[in-house]
Amino acid sequence: MRNQRANRRRWRAPAIAGLALIAGLGVAACSSQSGSGGSSSGKITLTEEDYYTSGSANTFWNNAFAEYHKLHPDVTIKRSSVPESGYVPHLLNQAGGGSLPNIVMVDNPYVAQFAAAGALLPLKSIGQFDTSGITPTLLHDGMYKGKLYAVPPYVNTFALSYNKKMFAAAHLSPPQTWAQLISDAKKLTTSKVYGFVTTMPATHGQAFWDFAPFLWTNAGADAIEHIDSPQAAAALNVFVQMAKDGSMPKDVVSWQGSQDTEYFESGKAAMLLNGSWNIPTFNAVKGLSYGTVELPTRTVGQRLLVPTGGETFGISDSGSTAQQQAALAFMRWLMTPQEDAKAAIQIGDLPTVKSAVTTALPQEDPAQMKPIETELNNGGTERTEYAGTAFNSVSVTIGNAIDAAVLGQQTPQKALQSIAGTVNSSLHSGSGS
Repeated sequence: MRNQRANRRRWRAPAIAGLALIAGLGVAACSSQSGSGGSSSGKITLTEEDYYTSGSANTFWNNAFAEYHKLHPDVTIKRSSVPESGYVPHLLNQAGGGSLPNIVMVDNPYVAQFAAAGALLPLKSIGQFDTSGITPTLLHDGMYKGKLYAVPPYVNTFALSYNKKMFAAAHLSPPQTWAQLISDAKKLTTSKVYGFVTTMPATHGQAFWDFAPFLWTNAGADAIEHIDSPQAAAALNVFVQMAKDGSMPKDVVSWQGSQDTEYFESGKAAMLLNGSWNIPTFNAVKGLSYGTVELPTRTVGQRLLVPTGGETFGISDSGSTAQQQAALAFMRWLMTPQEDAKAAIQIGDLPTVKSAVTTALPQEDPAQMKPIETELNNGGTERTEYAGTAFNSVSVTIGNAIDAAVLGQQTPQKALQSIAGTVNSSLHSGSGS
């Protein structure tokens, strides 16, 4: 997940209710294309689809497919991109009509839904795929019911970035605890500067993405199963208190784009929740002196749990057996240390192949990326582990409660109590990952 300005996450969830319809629309019909793309000459054409319509990711994938073709002249990969806002509905239409691309990019919160609907194949049903070099916790983002359906070549999350000049002028050090975060944000707030900003609209699960590390760290990774707990309310109160103090604008509940990063870049905000994907952009801002640290926790020493963001790549039930095997061969190549490091460096994420990290990190601004790497290594957490296919509805429901509390419409405790029944019902109607 990343900020829209970077054409990717913080993740956004387009309407996904139609996923449940795929099974009834004849996903098995995809196999009707079993003869397409192959040829008696041995040449194979694969199709691939993603939502990288611009920016560094768009450039990377064009280059990667071209490079693979040079190495494997008999394999051509035809890429197409669809704007992210309409990407999932587009895939749904393709699945219903039996015309999914051979290689399909799926943002990691949706792997469970697409796998459950039969739109993706378990990779080991196609052939051998060695996962021993991939960080184990990150493989969960591509799994459903114990089987690997998609591979995450890169991963991201967010940490706390702060304006060094503002902190020095106020004689402050970066906060380590929630109390320090609230206090520092208040001290740094002036008529022209907010102490803290982020974006927290309930739609698309953005509010939950921001809330998740505070929630999980204090109430456990399974916190959505007891979302009305005092520990969950205490986590939500961090944001509520900053909104009450005026050190965080209440408008963050309606911000949809890059307002938070724009505030930080222009000196209108002293701190923000910052994803790894923004680091190259911040580094290019003249006069911006900033640092990045791990997110504060309620008490010093608490284990910090952070959501893992990033896209995954899977293989659909379209095309011939030869095409599916060729797609798997491409993914094996993509997940070699050398290629995985290239992807992470250009896209602004961290590699998921363990041995690629030492190559990528020195080329990505280690000072800003190291805290993010540490967070992921110590507490990278899959967002769908406890919600499975119900994640989308659960995250939006919780997001509505978050926004109600930030706006002062309900206390944190009452806001979470008001949606506990709905969340519980969704969890029991969805299937685990």
